[in-house]
Amino acid sequence: MQMQAIKQQLAVFTKIPVERIKDDAEITDLVADSFMLVEMLLLLQDHFSIELEQEDLEEVVTVAQLVNLVRNKIRAAQPV
Repeated sequence: MQMQAIKQQLAVFTKIPVERIKDDAEITDLVADSFMLVEMLLLLQDHFSIELEQEDLEEVVTVAQLVNLVRNKIRAAQPV
């Protein structure tokens, strides 16, 4: 469920149909420049009420890696 919700937000931002956003797609293929990447990350932070730090993103290359990062941040933000 979370994976689809995250991909849906990527689709809204990039205006790419969600079914065309593949797990192995590189994030840089979805956004035109670094400014758009920052905007997309801010959208994800706002939508999912999480914080993404620059250090968190250093290893993120693909959609699947971004989804896993966001999913882990959502889990960490949930009360125990």
